[in-house]
Amino acid sequence: MSDAQRRTVPARPDPLRPLRRLSGGAGMPLVVASIAGIAVVVWFGIAVATSSEWSRAESRVLGALIPQHRPVPDAVALAIDAVFDPAPALAITIAVATAVAAATRDIARAATFALTVLVSWRTGELVKLLVQRARPDVLDNWHSHADLVSSTAYPSGHVGFATALSIGILVLARDHRRRSTIVSPACVLFVAVVAYSRMYLGLHYPTDVLAGAVLAMCVAGVFLAWWLNRALPVLTMAAGWLRPPSWRP
Repeated sequence: MSDAQRRTVPARPDPLRPLRRLSGGAGMPLVVASIAGIAVVVWFGIAVATSSEWSRAESRVLGALIPQHRPVPDAVALAIDAVFDPAPALAITIAVATAVAAATRDIARAATFALTVLVSWRTGELVKLLVQRARPDVLDNWHSHADLVSSTAYPSGHVGFATALSIGILVLARDHRRRSTIVSPACVLFVAVVAYSRMYLGLHYPTDVLAGAVLAMCVAGVFLAWWLNRALPVLTMAAGWLRPPSWRP
């Protein structure tokens, strides 16, 4: 393509520009708050993991939250349990990112989605290793979750993934106000349903699911600030294939 032809190609707007403004210098208080939030989640997890009194109190709350099990809610909760396990969750993330890249021909946007989800979600596993909180002792005998019972509870990985996936979707919808208005409440409802399902199965304390959501949001805030304002511009300059030639900052 000649220089004259290139000048006639209209520049595509950068769909990530609103996020860059939000996570840049003007968004520094948000980044600081996110870092503080991560520290609080870790500190609180270590504190509750060593407090039998706190766990007993949460067990009573959990018992009050869990109603008598019925076939339909049981099926929904177990489906969420299976679909949001690590392997299917990773497949969902890759599939969505691939679809975004194919539909928009914007590798940067697809990479931003995938990395936001993966980093925000998998950081929870590191916190689990550090905190080592046992799962609730109110597990029912109506289902078998020996592999899960032997693992740790804080923070909830399923809620962390649901939150990270929601943030990734909001990143994709950020440049379209009407789309964001519709997607935002749907994402909140989605995370709430996943969170309740984990307590419904008796696999997590209330603070486990709360920590899973808060941690994912805080990690996403820090990661997006670094990725959009530091890493992605460098990669964009180093590799022209990240965006089509018509894109201009």
